[in-house]
Amino acid sequence: MKMPPSQSVEISDLKVEYERFFEASLDMLCISSYDGHFKKVNPAFEKTLGFPAEELCTKSYLDFIHPDDIERTLDEVKKQLLMKQHVLSFENRYRCKDGSYKWLSWTSAPVGQYMYAVARDVTDAKLANDELKKARDALQIMNSELESFSYSVAHDLRAPVRSIAGFGATILKDPESALSAESRKDLERVLNAAKRMGVLIDSLLKLSQLARKDLVKQPVNLSIFVRDVANELQALNPERKVSFVIAEDVIVDGDPELLRMVISNLVGNAWKYSSKSDRDITIEFGQSNKDGVRVLFVRDNGAGFDMKYKAKLFGVFQRLHSNQEFEGTGVGLATTQKIILRHGGRIWASAAPDEGATFYFTL
Repeated sequence: MKMPPSQSVEISDLKVEYERFFEASLDMLCISSYDGHFKKVNPAFEKTLGFPAEELCTKSYLDFIHPDDIERTLDEVKKQLLMKQHVLSFENRYRCKDGSYKWLSWTSAPVGQYMYAVARDVTDAKLANDELKKARDALQIMNSELESFSYSVAHDLRAPVRSIAGFGATILKDPESALSAESRKDLERVLNAAKRMGVLIDSLLKLSQLARKDLVKQPVNLSIFVRDVANELQALNPERKVSFVIAEDVIVDGDPELLRMVISNLVGNAWKYSSKSDRDITIEFGQSNKDGVRVLFVRDNGAGFDMKYKAKLFGVFQRLHSNQEFEGTGVGLATTQKIILRHGGRIWASAAPDEGATFYFTL
């Protein structure tokens, strides 16, 4: 039975369009058989590799594959031949006419006795990823060396600083020491500086040790930590009247020891930087949802800070207030950020001078 002329013309036109699509595609298209030969390749194949179609189809495609990739490639072909599985995003290297190799990413499907495949040249992306990995590895080594250096320096400074403080205190307490009133004041300044240096060294050691500590993740109720820290602060400063608003049962997955440090630093900062305000102080701990991500926060209505200095917030020994205004080491927020980053989260802040600050973080 003959088809109507119109239907015959439509099928003929469709075949022409199929062929035109094959020839015009910017992706590398090919049809290959299980005997290891290309049956047909499109111009993109020739352009990418530099070989004419005739040469690509007369040799086994294994002749063009990098020797280190042949075994993996054969395994993928077997999957299609024996199990009729599709291949998605398989990468191997093909030799070009000039002797260089290019990385190709393949998608292939077995149909009957042939494999129909699409390949894309991903050489540039592959090289960029390799360079990025090298840079990341180098940065990791550098950070590790810096952590070790910081730890060694801080550890070695401990003894001489303690000696200065110890001998200075002995001289100051000696009733027979012939120190003038002015000399005693100078020595007290030395002792205070040594004490502050000791605190800085201890803080630096704790920061260095964070990189060495293994994370022990388990369910942690942060609300309990906030309440404990609030009780401790109020017990140490009973004269202060501060209202705490604490969300109930904020449970996260993380290292309890490290997350306790996060809460202690954030709530402690909120307490400290609201200590000189005349208004009624409220410190709030809660959570919200932003684009499907749970965001935790600690908020106060104390001193706040100018957001133009926000880049300094999490730097080691970087402070937005002088030591005369509020005592501190400048290590607490750096430690907090390091802990949160180790938990796969991030931390940021929003504030205004004399209007308080809110620190947000995810885990």
